[in-house]
Amino acid sequence: MNNHKTIYDYVCPNCFRSPEECICDLYSMSLILVDKNLQTIIQFLNDHQIYTIDCCEGHYGEYIPNIYISFVNPINSCPEGFKLEDKRIIRHIYKSKTEKEFEIEKEQMINNIKKWMNEVV
Repeated sequence: MNNHKTIYDYVCPNCFRSPEECICDLYSMSLILVDKNLQTIIQFLNDHQIYTIDCCEGHYGEYIPNIYISFVNPINSCPEGFKLEDKRIIRHIYKSKTEKEFEIEKEQMINNIKKWMNEVV
């Protein structure tokens, strides 16, 4: 599996669209890296003043594959299947052994984040 970042993992920091879809032309000055499966989640959280610092959806084959989002301010809850670390990071360490199981587990964790984020706003 190819885990290299692509242009589709980068978004404009203003309109949060890919460089090809940017409507404000800021992408030429700076882009931010947000894994494709987390882009709408991160945009939603930031739009609702739940500001994020860093995130990763996790990638099969990593030494310790995990999905996480770190926040500027403390939070008081986390999605099902995640642990809250220092009140600023939600994290799930994947347990799947095969790539297929990993992708299923990743999809479930992303769905758990989506359900949670709608509860916290």
